Amino acid sequence: MCGLEKLKGVDVEGIQAVYIDAPNLESLCYIPNNRDVPYKLDFDSCRNLRLLYSWSWNSTVISDQWFLEMFSKYPFLETLKFENCSISESINISSAQHS
Repeated sequence: MCGLEKLKGVDVEGIQAVYIDAPNLESLCYIPNNRDVPYKLDFDSCRNLRLLYSWSWNSTVISDQWFLEMFSKYPFLETLKFENCSISESINISSAQHS
């Protein structure tokens, strides 16, 4: 999906390869078709993302490094929801406090 400047939300289910070019996107829900098959999800241009919901990302292990990259790419991210995903044993999420 390209050139969708007004698009605010996307729900994708059952597609293994998705490219989204929607700079004002605020909400993304992604559920791949087959959780054991590698998927391709590219939403790097969606800098205004506020909510990310994912189900069954078994082919990707979510780690501290992954979270750090997410928060630097998407500074407005407020809500993350993962279900049935492969996650590292320990995730450290903290908010930086500035005076």
